[in-house]
Amino acid sequence: MGRDALKAFIGALVIVSATLVAGEVLIRIIKPMPKTQVIRQEKTPFFVHQNIPIWMDRDRMNFQCPKQYPEAKLIAFVGDSIFYGSQLEDSDVFTNLMQQRLDAEHGKGAWCILNLSQSGYSFEQKQYWYKQLIAEHRPDIVFWILWPTEAFHYRLIGDHIYNVKHIEVDADNMPVALPGPNWLKVLLLNKSRLFEYGFLAMSLYHPPALTNDEYTKEYISKLKQIEGELAALGGEFQLVGATKLNMPFDQMTDKGWEVGYLTDSSVLFENFDVLFLRDLLMEENAKCEEVRLDTCCHFNEKGHQVLADIFLKILKAKFGGRG
Repeated sequence: MGRDALKAFIGALVIVSATLVAGEVLIRIIKPMPKTQVIRQEKTPFFVHQNIPIWMDRDRMNFQCPKQYPEAKLIAFVGDSIFYGSQLEDSDVFTNLMQQRLDAEHGKGAWCILNLSQSGYSFEQKQYWYKQLIAEHRPDIVFWILWPTEAFHYRLIGDHIYNVKHIEVDADNMPVALPGPNWLKVLLLNKSRLFEYGFLAMSLYHPPALTNDEYTKEYISKLKQIEGELAALGGEFQLVGATKLNMPFDQMTDKGWEVGYLTDSSVLFENFDVLFLRDLLMEENAKCEEVRLDTCCHFNEKGHQVLADIFLKILKAKFGGRG
């Protein structure tokens, strides 16, 4: 290589390196939302069970209640950030409001209201806590919320959790599309925000491992299994369709629940009775702009007060005076 060619190569290398460094710094300053969900252990403690990462705010679960009062009516809410109550204090979440009202009316030990939900939960995380629940207790009702996060597929890569629903991974959870040894993949994904953001953006163009038809069949089968298990324990399984909060409820042309992860949502409705939050909120004369935290799907403090009213009425209808 001649001197001029060497200078050109070094110059190009410096430019590329400077561009990458600048991009890395810029990404860390701007902090754009990744194109798919990432959970970092330094911010959200988690553990892994049978290759499934689990993260949870245990203070909001209320698991101590059925242990202390095994004869109580046991109601569990299983879901994602919608049931969890994003950006709210524990005391303002609808499940805690329900527990407080029921304690005041019937005394402690008559009811136990559990919140087995967490932001971003997919079916796998929900199923984990559901199994923990029925392993120790016999719930009377499990309310299970429906939202597109159901179809997410989280795996641990290095010390970060990634939603790999659209990413093909090998047996070691390593992205197949990335060349090179696994240690390099982990290093780049975990240490470089620029690389991570770019890869996750491109990964959305990879097809999911299952076709929609296959996923729908498998999904319905799993929900049916849960329904059967609860019935055998003398309990009830109730699906709840969440709602978007981007417009007045009476202007929504559908139920407000995004079902894009199912080929044909009618298959779900043929197999299950689904309560739709949009309908229940309209029955309470709730105004969308007054109960929403954001235009996605999350409720503010007033919204959780309304949710508490809604589900307390449902319990009263099912259990008579005890609700």
